[in-house]
Amino acid sequence: ALPPEIGKLSSLQTLYLGGNNLSALPPEIGKLSSLQTLYLGGNNLSALPPEIVKLSSLQYLHLGGNNLSALPPEIVKLSSLQYLNLGGNPLTLGIPRHLVAMGTWRGAPAGPILDFYRALWEGGGRALGEARLLFVGQPGTGKTSLAHRLVDGSYQSNRKSTMTVETHNLRLGKHRAQIWDFGGQEFMHATHPIFFSARAVYLLVLNVRHTYEQNRVEYWLRTIRAFGGDAPVVIAGNHADADQHRLDLPENRLRREFGDLRFVQTSAEDNEGIEDLRAALSEAAASLPHIKVLFANAHLAVKDALEAEKEKHDIISRARYAELCANPGKIEDTEDRETLLRLLHDLGVVLDFRDAAGEPLSEAGILNPNWVTTAIYRIITNEEVRTRAQGRLDKSLLKNILPDYRPWHRELMMKLMGQFELAYPAGADTWWLPGAMPQDEPEAADGWPEDTLVFEYDYPELPESVITRFIVRTHEWIDGDRVWRWGVILKKDGNRALVRAVSSDKRVEILVDGQENTRRGMLALIRSHFDKIHEIFTGEKRGEQDFRIEGFLRPLQYPGLRVSFDDLLIWERDGVPQIPETWQGRTVTLDVTAVLNGYTTPEARREERAQRFQKDGNMTVITTGDMKDSNIIIGDHNQIAQNSFNTPAAPDLAPLLTQLTEAVNSMLPHLENADAEEARDDLKRLQEELQKEKPSRKWYSVSIEGLKQAAQNIGEIGQPVIELAGKIAVALKAAGL
Repeated sequence: ALPPEIGKLSSLQTLYLGGNNLSALPPEIGKLSSLQTLYLGGNNLSALPPEIVKLSSLQYLHLGGNNLSALPPEIVKLSSLQYLNLGGNPLTLGIPRHLVAMGTWRGAPAGPILDFYRALWEGGGRALGEARLLFVGQPGTGKTSLAHRLVDGSYQSNRKSTMTVETHNLRLGKHRAQIWDFGGQEFMHATHPIFFSARAVYLLVLNVRHTYEQNRVEYWLRTIRAFGGDAPVVIAGNHADADQHRLDLPENRLRREFGDLRFVQTSAEDNEGIEDLRAALSEAAASLPHIKVLFANAHLAVKDALEAEKEKHDIISRARYAELCANPGKIEDTEDRETLLRLLHDLGVVLDFRDAAGEPLSEAGILNPNWVTTAIYRIITNEEVRTRAQGRLDKSLLKNILPDYRPWHRELMMKLMGQFELAYPAGADTWWLPGAMPQDEPEAADGWPEDTLVFEYDYPELPESVITRFIVRTHEWIDGDRVWRWGVILKKDGNRALVRAVSSDKRVEILVDGQENTRRGMLALIRSHFDKIHEIFTGEKRGEQDFRIEGFLRPLQYPGLRVSFDDLLIWERDGVPQIPETWQGRTVTLDVTAVLNGYTTPEARREERAQRFQKDGNMTVITTGDMKDSNIIIGDHNQIAQNSFNTPAAPDLAPLLTQLTEAVNSMLPHLENADAEEARDDLKRLQEELQKEKPSRKWYSVSIEGLKQAAQNIGEIGQPVIELAGKIAVALKAAGL
């Protein structure tokens, strides 16, 4: 917090407050009448006080990287303001791209931004005020009954389980919401990546009469975090009664692991707790950053036009979308159109699926959400597909399932299902759906040789879509008809592989048999597919700490022994030749390199380590010899070279420490010799402290402040150092160090 006494610094001209986790500013900030530069980047501000208008001398205002969804109308009165940086705030969703500061510390000229806001406030722009509510949970928890209680107060006993996605409109105070009620059957879980997003509220419905494990509480929370990021979550314990059945969860631990959760007791049957649930959902919806963003009439006109268009057409061409943006929207900039379209996709107004490179998955155009969800869920829940056809879908059966869809529309749906790895083709007129296949393993899954390579992945929770996606990705190598819902046998280049999910153990097993000189290659190929699948759950902004996936191998000479693959890579990197392990009640010594050589080549390991260093630390890694040493070359001899960082007390600090090292190196040439030497010393001391199990607050605090002071003396060039040093200080405080 910033103390109100800050207002007494009447002669202050420059104030840097970056990276301090500030959530609010005191009204007294308006008393700094001499202030010319105010740097507030990298905080957690959700609003600015109206008193900011009193900063009559302010010329530069940096608000980048906060949580601002709106600006106070008074800001247009800052007559001296020259530059304004708003980058990285939710409010930029509603501002034309060319007005937003991106990539520069100074920001964009303030005049056009303030003119835009002045016109917005005077021209009737408003907050969108809309959200999606995604109802998830196991079958039989009462999701649909709660939805109907909320929407119209009705209740129907013995309601059939939802076998699709039901949608309902709901009023939540001054906001509007659209409920998406998902069926809870396991074979439907593979569709979650299609429809989950961060701009939504999640209602996880539990049956209080079931156990913690039966409700799969952590599976659902990890899935939400994987695809919804930090989206707000409400947990409803349904079927509660006054006598004994109440929601009983380790709430503090769940909040610690999964963020801000809201807990409610409900009974749809007895109409109990419904208003509490409504209030919790309303509060969660109000916390969504986008819901308060002020949109110009042009954006609102495009949204309304799309709503009307999808009533007439299930596919809206991109050319038609461009026409709607031009008239009535008058949105000319292509990037602004794309930004608006991404928001409308997340809100469920339309669907515009994109691949990892940002290219549209549907070449036909933008899709009507209800039209798509109806088709996909009809297909994957069809009784004939799941029983008699055992996952095989031909054109005639597809026509019976979707008689009201045109032939090319049916083909579009199957193409989308293929792109989302829910189905794969078998010829021109047939598709296979792994999630609808029988669960029994074939006999060929048993009796593999003792010298088979065995590699395993352990998951905190095993999503059903992992094995489905793998089967779709590798369907061309399936050995005959040896494929089932939870696994597949592959055949390639004289090698065979068994890949199966063991749901009870939250594990995937990979067995590879064949020629010793080629089977490592097949294992590498299989692992490369899993690496891509895992990125869906652990990629950027998806919380690797929340969804940690670990690899293990079984040394051939010690049947039953299981060793961490990641640990072996680290031991080899650090030059540890042998390690002790316990096997069958005795200690055995493993040759680290020999064990790894049985599973992967030295060249592949060098590449894997290099990729990990570059991903985690953004550093150039030059390897020497057998990877027993890694040297990091960052710049010329005046700069500071450093091996990959290990910050055991707070592992998340390693990338920040690397970035700070690079930023200080960039700053050094701009400092006087004495100041540069002090900065080097401060950085070295900080590096040393953060690589200890218990870093000394006294020493790291002095180092951080020294670096920030050196950076402040050289103006804009030092801003990256100030920001990164601030982030490290915040992270250390959050870690309790």
